[in-house]
Amino acid sequence: MKKESTNYFDLARTSLLQKLTFLIFLFIGVFLAFTISFNLIQFFVEQNLNGRVYNKTGEYRALSIDDDKSIEKLKTIPNGMRKIREVSYFYSWAIDLYLDTPAESRIWFQPIFSLSIISILLSLFFATIVTTLLPIKYGYIRQKIEREIINSIDKIHWAIFGAHIEIEDKEISEKILRADLREIYGYSTEWGVKVDDLQVLRNALNWKYSNIFYKMMHIISGLKIYMRNHFTEKYSNTILGFVYIGAAFLIIIIGLRGLKFIPASEPSLVFFALGLEFSILITYASTLMFSKPEEQEDTLSQDAKNVSYKYDKKMENLIRIFLTWKK
Repeated sequence: MKKESTNYFDLARTSLLQKLTFLIFLFIGVFLAFTISFNLIQFFVEQNLNGRVYNKTGEYRALSIDDDKSIEKLKTIPNGMRKIREVSYFYSWAIDLYLDTPAESRIWFQPIFSLSIISILLSLFFATIVTTLLPIKYGYIRQKIEREIINSIDKIHWAIFGAHIEIEDKEISEKILRADLREIYGYSTEWGVKVDDLQVLRNALNWKYSNIFYKMMHIISGLKIYMRNHFTEKYSNTILGFVYIGAAFLIIIIGLRGLKFIPASEPSLVFFALGLEFSILITYASTLMFSKPEEQEDTLSQDAKNVSYKYDKKMENLIRIFLTWKK
């Protein structure tokens, strides 16, 4: 059996197989998102808005409900003058709302365009979950989680030994896994690592060495170390920038709608803008949920921090390294 890599730089390289696996599940997620959302919209319109959806490809519908009565006559009018439109399952729906009431109306909805951003967001979530649970050979996100676990242990190595020593990985991992809250605080002082970071690492290690059912039930424990230590630090400002861009785009679209440049019967662009801003805000909220707490004043005294660096402690660590190498 191939030895599991404990090298950060090995785990930093994503394989082509991992990328292809992620893309495959991303496309599957997009297909599922569109399929489910199409059916949900049709169900909602018919059950809650007293409406009807025309989405059979190849059918023709008049632009308004009143003109539908003379649809056959309208087909004989030249293309440039007729007030009818072809229905398409993917690109153009005719939706009648509040039928048999004074408020009845018809809108034209472009489902692929309007739901594209939300569907991509849901598919990203789906692909992330699946590739987190897959073995590291196939799991794109799993590889990133393993990388951040090794990176966290590396920092502990440097705090203790001043270097990375792979033979100590298992011992440090077992120490963290067996530790209770009191011991976690002790290791925090000894290693110069924050208590919150050690607890996140312990949860990630527990997730890593558990069975698939535990991984499924506690998937946040695995994702948190990657989101907290890498994703939020690297992309939070970028995502915040997209939030403002999305808000600006939404304001423009709503303004154009208010000025009647976008007719009420063509709301697809408005739905797209709302979906864009919603998706970006959800992503930004996720980065805030997983980000590290704001820096607080360290309550540990400088003398307490220096305890782990006393001469006798250094000698003990050097002796332990030597004995381990001899074995």
